Amino acid sequence: GIAFLLWNPVLLCIRAGKLLAASGPVWHLRYSFTEEGMRIAPPDQKPGFVPWSAMGGVFCTKKQIILYKDPEHAYILPKRQLDSPEALAAWLKEHIR
Repeated sequence: GIAFLLWNPVLLCIRAGKLLAASGPVWHLRYSFTEEGMRIAPPDQKPGFVPWSAMGGVFCTKKQIILYKDPEHAYILPKRQLDSPEALAAWLKEHIR
């Protein structure tokens, strides 16, 4: 129980780092957040939408906010690119359970 809750976010962070290192160039995505979910806008493409009910949780590190859907898929938001990362993290934790 508790070991899974503590270990799973760490494992997700490690997997995400490995995927980023192996994936090559990363798109510059624009994210927007609403009460219903998260809109993701890739350059020159139609935006996508992920409802909060589809998200598995939020994990914060010193440099990132990680929104994960499942053990294989996560959205990584670098804190250095956010205006108020701590406020956003708190807001996200209220919406993703």
